[in-house]
Amino acid sequence: MGYLPLTVFENLEQNTNLTDSELIYKQIGRFQFPEHCAHKKASELSGGEIARLAFAIATVRALDLLVLDEPTNNLDIETIDIILDALNDFKGSLIVISHDTSFLEGLNIKLSYKIDKGFFNKC
Repeated sequence: MGYLPLTVFENLEQNTNLTDSELIYKQIGRFQFPEHCAHKKASELSGGEIARLAFAIATVRALDLLVLDEPTNNLDIETIDIILDALNDFKGSLIVISHDTSFLEGLNIKLSYKIDKGFFNKC
């Protein structure tokens, strides 16, 4: 993430279409950042916290497509649950590459494809 010198709040403010401080704090809270972390530098965050910040930014922006390659690697269960909630509220399309079947089952997927032994099958 190229915005490590900025705080969690500043990252959301500068990288989203949110202009209301209350909405920014709401998004910070949605991703389970304690109140004192809002003004913590991103460079001081753990790997899981940086992942949550990235998802907080990505899921609030007006995106049509989000591509995720093994999004749950090295994340704790609480962080994965937070990300699942955000992705299930996401209005765009997702391309998810993952071996984490419980994560995939937790997504509200309407149409999916599986590549198995070189064959591309609709599920």
